[in-house]
Amino acid sequence: MNDSVLKPVSPSLPADLRTGDQAIDRYLAQINAHLIGTRSVRRMTLVEARDFVVDASIDAPDRGAAILAATGEFGSPEDIGSTQRRERHGVLLKIALMAGPAFALLMLLMQVLGLSAPGGWRSLAIVFVWNMLAFGLGMGALFAYAIGTPAPSKTAPATATGENGFVATYLDSSRMLCRILFAVFGSMQLLLLLSLFGADPTGIFNAWAWPLTAFLLFVNFKNVAAPLHALRFRAEATPGTLRIHRLTGPLLLQRRQIVTVARPSYLRQAFSMLYGQQHRIGWRADDGRLRHVTVSLTPDVINGGRLRAWLEAAADENAART
Repeated sequence: MNDSVLKPVSPSLPADLRTGDQAIDRYLAQINAHLIGTRSVRRMTLVEARDFVVDASIDAPDRGAAILAATGEFGSPEDIGSTQRRERHGVLLKIALMAGPAFALLMLLMQVLGLSAPGGWRSLAIVFVWNMLAFGLGMGALFAYAIGTPAPSKTAPATATGENGFVATYLDSSRMLCRILFAVFGSMQLLLLLSLFGADPTGIFNAWAWPLTAFLLFVNFKNVAAPLHALRFRAEATPGTLRIHRLTGPLLLQRRQIVTVARPSYLRQAFSMLYGQQHRIGWRADDGRLRHVTVSLTPDVINGGRLRAWLEAAADENAART
């Protein structure tokens, strides 16, 4: 792959990442020039580099020498860029291999149930491969090169609960996207329901066979429910508690109650009413029974990585005590 196509036209260092120290900022700008993807994607690596160098040099007697040593330990801009490009290409491949075949199988099943399709098995095979490649590579490129993981914010008032607390929630842009998705897929779901009685005012779905309509109603239900779950989601963590706001209501967990954190199987995630990157939290209720709650920590969740680390640390601490 020609990585130069994926590099920004003007890879200037974002103002909010500048430290005011010329040596550090110059190092960050050199790294930035070797990275690929949008600003949010490149930001992940830049924040990591900035925090490493600043933390390693902030209290040093000879700060210039400490910065030089820290930048040497973190790596050359060329090596960092090479590592970041390999990681991003790996994300592309992983998502393409998961999303492409799943979408192609979905479309093939819809064609079997009555969706108009080209005749002949060869034509179906060509369409299947096209759907797999186009959707898989498209989604892979979106998540690899366009959507970044927000870094935990230490100062943003919207994500602070106190000196030792933090809040995990979706970005404002993601919440707006969820509203749009709900409006689009909610309208589609309504039209599909009306079409079962031949009453779709648009006439688009009236001619569909009922098995196809019923199948699409089932598949589309997640596209309606998942944005609602995302809009409602908010997790407030303190050293000893975690309050999760969900579509079904708030849940308050004590840190000592959390015993397991695991990724659900792909099948469970596929039939879940949440978006991807789900984590199933096992917690011990007051009656001693083990119960579970699932949260989705997609890349656009502010402090999502911090919440995951909090949960895993709590589970490890409680496992060590039992």
